[in-house]
Order: sequence, then C-alpha cells, then structure tokens
Amino acid sequence: MLKNFAYLIFSVVVFFLFTLLYGSILNIREKPLNEILKERNIPELINPKIIVKVSENVLMLFNGDELIKKYKINLGRSNFKLADSRKNYITTPKGIFSVCDFYPDKKYYKSFLLNYPDSLTILKAFKLKLIDAQSFKKIMNGKKYGCKVRFDKKIFGPPLTIHGFGKVNYILKNLPFVFNWTNGSIALSNEDLDEISPYLQIGTKIIITH
Repeated sequence: MLKNFAYLIFSVVVFFLFTLLYGSILNIREKPLNEILKERNIPELINPKIIVKVSENVLMLFNGDELIKKYKINLGRSNFKLADSRKNYITTPKGIFSVCDFYPDKKYYKSFLLNYPDSLTILKAFKLKLIDAQSFKKIMNGKKYGCKVRFDKKIFGPPLTIHGFGKVNYILKNLPFVFNWTNGSIALSNEDLDEISPYLQIGTKIIITH
C-alpha cells in the first residue's frame, strides 16, 4: 500500500515537471516584443490599444488596428453576471476601462488599476435595483475622479487590475494550459507585464470583451 502511494506521488511529480518543461519550451519559441517590432520595422507604437478576450484567455496588443502580439492571461474563475453580485468575487467584468493608477505589488509583482466599474455596469446595477438612486448618483459623480470612486464591493466585487504572477511566476508562466484563478483581475507573467507596461499609461483604454 505504502509502495503504491510512493509510486503515485513519484508519477505526479514527474508529470508536473514534464509539464513545466513542455511549457518552458513553448515560451522559448515565443518572440519578444522588441524582436516583433524590429521585424515589422516599427520603431514605436504610435497608437497602442489593448483588448482582452475573455473566451480565449488572451490580451492583445495593437498598434492602431494592427495586431502586434498576443499574451496568455489568467482571469476570474466564472462568467460575469451582475445580478449575482459577482458571487465569490471570482469573475472578470466586460466593458471599456482606463488605467487610472499603478503601483509595485509585493504579492503580484506590480499592478495597474482600472477605473472599474464603468458607467454601463453602474447603470445596469441601478436598473436591476441593486443600488438606489442616491448610490447611483454618488458612484457616477465619483467616476470623475478616476480611481477615487467608491462602490459596494458586495455588488461590484473587488477592484479590477492588470497584474503579474508574482512569486509563483515560474510555475504559472510555464503551464501549457490555462488556469483561471484570479478574483476577476487580469494576470500575466511578470516578463509579459514588463513588455506591455510602457503601454499601460494613465488613461490607456483597456477593452475587455467576450
């Protein structure tokens, strides 16, 4: 019995190590952004745009309408449904947001805060009678101040950010499959976050779509 258990543990460890090895090989084959720009003779991105496609777990970096590079991302663990009050805070909301702040993050390497919730989400919450007229007006007025808007986290969930993998970066970035684990935020490898950081300026639009 003990011997069989040891074999099982050994098999799991070997499988996990080979999974990471396979994932690391796939990552090596990925071209860094500077090489892609050099090959396309693009000295800099004049009109950078970022679109997050939830159904495909990708963050896409555009230069105007030209797709430059796709990045593998991890998201929340279920579909967004405001009527369920973002139950357990594990959903990734869709909409058009803007970067409104950024800061070093001990847990997730660094984080870029988005001005969530957007106006359409706030309006939907009002129509669903999840917030009253007074709260609706207060939240909408607060949006004038970017990240300073205050909202009921029981209804809208936690703040929405783009952040890195942090201390578990080596493991998560080398998984050859998608593992959604965030509280609704958008997570990508520390290295990928470094690549797109120059294009995550205050005011940069982030479109999150299905």
